Amino acid sequence: MDFFRFLMSDVLSEPAVLVGLIALIGLIAQKKPVTECIKGTVKTIMGFVILGAGAGLVVSSLGDFANIFQHAFGIQGVVPNNEAIVSVAQKSFGKEMAMIMFFAMVINIMIARFTPWKFIFLTGHHTLFMSMMVAVILATAGMTG
Repeated sequence: MDFFRFLMSDVLSEPAVLVGLIALIGLIAQKKPVTECIKGTVKTIMGFVILGAGAGLVVSSLGDFANIFQHAFGIQGVVPNNEAIVSVAQKSFGKEMAMIMFFAMVINIMIARFTPWKFIFLTGHHTLFMSMMVAVILATAGMTG
């Protein structure tokens, strides 16, 4: 029971690991060799971590720039960069975002398989942004977990 609790609370609560598992499931479904499954999963996890770090860097540098701009011109603005906002929200809603992203992809694949609409949405950064947006909206509406 402790192992299951550790798995659910410490391992699967990490968004990068969840996205890596999604990639692993996709690679297994494509019947890729074990080495490609491992490489693809590790690359996905590392890419997600690097994306988060890069977005965090953008947020911090834009925050400093906003302070300088506000002091110099006496005006206040917003950061019009969805990746920066996703990075900030990812700290609070990362697990929910990954689960929404996973289930949305499963539903998209089922629609493409069983209906006349044969399109699968593959633009990852848009999927990431929309999943985060849905997670934040649902949390704002009072849904948790």
